[in-house]
Amino acid sequence: MIRDLSTGKTIDTDNAAEYQLDFGNCKLICFHRSTKSRNVEVPGVIRSGLCYTLPLIVPDLEASHPKATIFNSSEKRLKFDKKFRNECQVMQYKLIYEHQQKEYSKLMAVIDDLPEEAQKLPYHLYIAQATPIHAIKQEAIEHLWHQRLIHCGAASLKDLHKRVDGIPNLSKFELNDLEKCATCL
Repeated sequence: MIRDLSTGKTIDTDNAAEYQLDFGNCKLICFHRSTKSRNVEVPGVIRSGLCYTLPLIVPDLEASHPKATIFNSSEKRLKFDKKFRNECQVMQYKLIYEHQQKEYSKLMAVIDDLPEEAQKLPYHLYIAQATPIHAIKQEAIEHLWHQRLIHCGAASLKDLHKRVDGIPNLSKFELNDLEKCATCL
């Protein structure tokens, strides 16, 4: 395979048996239509037959930017992509529910020490009315950044804002929340 790639050839998928596909290096190349110098090359590694590349961070342009599309502007995508808007709303509701359940569990752990009259109060309603929506919104943003960065790990997320322009500071992100990511499980 290395011989074929080093001479500029592509991989012959019809004869894949002659290649070692369990480990090694790989490269994702996006060819520009007219200018070779504008090709995008992303190095990666092959582990257990799968190619892993470095994260590709797509810019998030404001909707008013002249080159903004639904693929590079979250504002435009929310406005014009109904499926994406619904997914964000479902994630928001899920995170709100999880936050409320966590707070309710904390409360139930200490409620046994209260008098019996106090134990019958509708605490779930109090928690629902006092849920800090802005804090949950931040959690959803952090989870989306985790997904945007191709599910990168906890250590990478904590320091990434120091190395890459445009990445928010995720060092306060509760990294145990990554265990809730269905893709990373």
